[in-house]
Amino acid sequence: MGMLLTGLAIMLFQSVNLDMMIAGNKRRYNQASFAAQSGMNHFAALQFNYDQLKNLAGNNLELNLIREAIDDKHSYEVTIKFCCGRLGEVLQPGQYYVQSTGWYKRNTNHESSATYQSFYSLDNNDF
Repeated sequence: MGMLLTGLAIMLFQSVNLDMMIAGNKRRYNQASFAAQSGMNHFAALQFNYDQLKNLAGNNLELNLIREAIDDKHSYEVTIKFCCGRLGEVLQPGQYYVQSTGWYKRNTNHESSATYQSFYSLDNNDF
């Protein structure tokens, strides 16, 4: 009877420990995701238009527009991409992707990251 109870206690401990590790991973991912969303909101608040972004990028096809540390554990980076879509397709003038990547780190190690991407396109009348 003692061995049976010991075995059940060990299985319960392992199950609870695994659940706690999964919950910790999900929490860290959620925090990185919130940081990435903050980057998208930051970009939207700046209200850049296509021409302003192209001028900032110069001849580059990619522009690292924002890199912000929220606090010592959370940060995000917003990158504008003029060249290629998600599947490698060539973008037309007036089209670009905004990519925001958020990180959660502990000490100096990035423990989790999340990326949000949004496609922007001007109508032909806007040129």
